[in-house]
Amino acid sequence: MRFANAKQDWQARLGLLRQQWGAGAEEAFVLAAIKAGNLDAAHGLLPAALPPGHPEADSLVQPAAEGGHLSVLQLLESLGYPLGRKALEEALVVAARGGHLQTVIWLGERLGGLLGGARRPAPQRQPLTAGLFREGAKSGSLEMLEWLRERGCPWDARVFVEVASEGSEEQLEWLAARGCPMGDDGAPYVMPAARGDLSTLRCLRRLGCSLAYGGTTFERAVKEGLCLSEPQPAGLAWLLEQGWRVKYWAQFKHHLRPEALEWLQEVQRRSLGQHNVD
Repeated sequence: MRFANAKQDWQARLGLLRQQWGAGAEEAFVLAAIKAGNLDAAHGLLPAALPPGHPEADSLVQPAAEGGHLSVLQLLESLGYPLGRKALEEALVVAARGGHLQTVIWLGERLGGLLGGARRPAPQRQPLTAGLFREGAKSGSLEMLEWLRERGCPWDARVFVEVASEGSEEQLEWLAARGCPMGDDGAPYVMPAARGDLSTLRCLRRLGCSLAYGGTTFERAVKEGLCLSEPQPAGLAWLLEQGWRVKYWAQFKHHLRPEALEWLQEVQRRSLGQHNVD
C-alpha cells in the first residue's frame, strides 16, 4: 500500500484505492498508514475507518510502537483512543526490541510513570522485567540497556546469551562490568560457535564466561549451525582448542561434512596431545 508512505498525496492515492478495493478496505489502509508512520494519512483515516470505540482499536498501538512512530501514538491518544494496559505493555516490548528509546519512555509514562520512577507499581503489574531487558538487548542499542538498567529493570543469564548471539562485544563488556549473570552452562558460546564468530567467542572467554566442560555446548552449537544452514567448523574448532573434548564423533557424521569432521578430530588430537580419539 504505497499511499501509506506518501506524505503529501495520500488523499489522491486513497481515492484510487477505494475505487479498486472499495471503502470496506479502509481498516487495512489505516493500518498500513500507521505502520509507515504516515501521520497525515492516519489522521485522515482513523475516525471513519477505526473509531475509538471500535473493537480493533487497541490493535493500532503495537504497529506504531514497532516502527518507533511516536507521533502516531500521540495522535491516537489525542483522538481519544483507549490505550489499554495490555496493548501498552505489548507495545513497550516491541519498541524496546526496535531500539526506539523515546517511544519506550512515552509508553512507560502511559503505564503510570513506571519507567520514570514517579511511583512504584504493584508487583504483579511491573512492566520492567528480565524479558523486557532481553528484548532491549536485541535492539543492539547500548543506550536502551543503560536506560532500562538505570530504572531498575532486572536481568538474567539469558540476557547474556541473547547479546552473545547478536555478537555485540561492546554490550557484552558493558553487561559483564555491571555484574550481569553469565550462567554456568556455556550457553553464551553456542550461537557464536555455530556461526564461527571467533571474535565474540574470544570476548566471552576473556570476560570469564564458563565453557561448562562436560556439558552440551559443542553439541548445541552443531545443532544451531544446522538451523543456520550448516555449522561453521572454525567456531567448533575454537571450542576444541579451549580444551573441549568430544568422546563420540559418530554422532555428528550426519551433521558435518566428512572433511570438516576429519579436520575437527585432528584439531582435538592436537589440542589434547593425543594420537587417537575414542
